[in-house]
Amino acid sequence: MDRCRVGIPAIVTQPDTIWDNILQRNDISENVLESLPNVKWQFVLSLQQNEMFILGMNEEDYRYAMDQQDYALLNKYLYRVQKLSKGDYSFRYHTETSVEDKYDGKPNLKLSTQIGKLKRVRSLEALFNLHPHKVHISVLGEIKEIS
Repeated sequence: MDRCRVGIPAIVTQPDTIWDNILQRNDISENVLESLPNVKWQFVLSLQQNEMFILGMNEEDYRYAMDQQDYALLNKYLYRVQKLSKGDYSFRYHTETSVEDKYDGKPNLKLSTQIGKLKRVRSLEALFNLHPHKVHISVLGEIKEIS
């Protein structure tokens, strides 16, 4: 919110440009300046709850499926960001309507993970090993890549 109040985007994708603009101003608080990324930092990916991702699909297959609009293949790898916390990212398979992982009345996250209903990632390295691709699902069900 503090960034937006002074005209800086909440998600900084080009820190060098932001810093160039800020250096010409004197109305930015110390609090906002400390929250900005280093000028040499490079934006790679943003995650937000309920965004959709293709996870676990190799690059060649992904490119082929996107080019051919092979939604049947893409759907097998389509996940929704369920929750995020520091070092723990949970993705739920796109057709799952419940966030409970109970079987016979008992919680069992391990079983949900084994059958593909849930992907829990414990580090950014592990996330990038899944070859994440952020996508948008249109009202007609078309899958479009977000760059």
